[in-house]
Amino acid sequence: MTNKGTKPIAIFTTSNFPYGGAAENFVRQMVYGLNSAGAKTEVILMRGHHIDTKDTLEKQDYSYLLFKKRPKYEFIKLVELILIVILIPFSLVKLKVKKKCSIVILYGIEYFYYVIPFKIVGSLLGIKIYRVITDRYNVNVISPRWWKRSKIFFYNIQYRYFDRLLNGIVCLSSYLKNSAIKGGVLPDRILIIPHFIDLSSFATAANTTPFSKPTFRLGMCGTLTKENGLYILVDAFLKLKEQNREIELLLIGPMSETDMNIIEKRVERFKNSIIFTGRVPSTEVANLILSCDILINPRVSGVFAEAGFPTKLGEYMATKRPVVTTAVGDIKHYFTHKKEVLIVQPDSYQAIMDGVVYLLKNKDKAIEVGKNGYDWAFEHLDFINNGKKLLNFITK
Repeated sequence: MTNKGTKPIAIFTTSNFPYGGAAENFVRQMVYGLNSAGAKTEVILMRGHHIDTKDTLEKQDYSYLLFKKRPKYEFIKLVELILIVILIPFSLVKLKVKKKCSIVILYGIEYFYYVIPFKIVGSLLGIKIYRVITDRYNVNVISPRWWKRSKIFFYNIQYRYFDRLLNGIVCLSSYLKNSAIKGGVLPDRILIIPHFIDLSSFATAANTTPFSKPTFRLGMCGTLTKENGLYILVDAFLKLKEQNREIELLLIGPMSETDMNIIEKRVERFKNSIIFTGRVPSTEVANLILSCDILINPRVSGVFAEAGFPTKLGEYMATKRPVVTTAVGDIKHYFTHKKEVLIVQPDSYQAIMDGVVYLLKNKDKAIEVGKNGYDWAFEHLDFINNGKKLLNFITK
């Protein structure tokens, strides 16, 4: 995972690279995958970090397009936006002249006013521009109060009219691929890669066996929100707890104060059986997931769920733990029920309950499902394999 390659590639991102949540993990593993395939990547942070950080990756370059830290005040944010648009052409010229870079990948850059400078200057300099599309967001997620209508407009115009002008699109799901085709992107300019996962980082987990302790532990990892199925999972757990006292729930990840207050009221009776970790460093996630016997992906139905691929699902599978997942997005296309995962109806705590009960009653089958899931993840999500696919796609 070192930069021994000869193909310079620049990745511009709005994520909090190199460490943080799902976005940072995706970019970091994509970098590892490209480097292992023979590229030499450089990451440029479009908007700096949320907080002061000294995090870095061994032998991996990253720099800031403008500020090292994201501004807090609205006026400065507007000034930052204007300056970013102005600086993009200069950054591309520098990459082309000094580093002979002819390939740029955009991650988390979803608005027309950001993307069009890349395309115009890239065409003039002979730089190919690719964009990674990870989700399709609703209005409430993408739009701040102070310029809501304008941001919605620029978000939609990029998807509908201007992705077709780029050299290629990398999507996480068939939903996003079909949306891109509707927007005029040629099918041969689209590559589906659900994720980049370093399965070796879960090697310890893969060599352990679930159901080896008297108390069974269910686990969910990621951003803990109602949309990601938090409420439904908690309701399922409470019902399971009434039937089986030897069961507990581990919730790994950040949760809003509002959601925390709601959940704490719901679980008052069994609060000693639920563990809230809050936000944890990426390096600790594997051991936390490893402590679980069954892992849950309870995403509710909706456009967001259909468009994306659950980031943590690959990490779940890397542990060889059995997974219960709702039938949203490409999950129903990728997997066979009771083979790689247990697929259950979304929006139903009863369905999640039934999936967990089945695994608890059929532990040999549960272990088999976990192993099959690991094999699938190695074939479809491994960062080295997908790094080769991506490099072949952007250099063809």
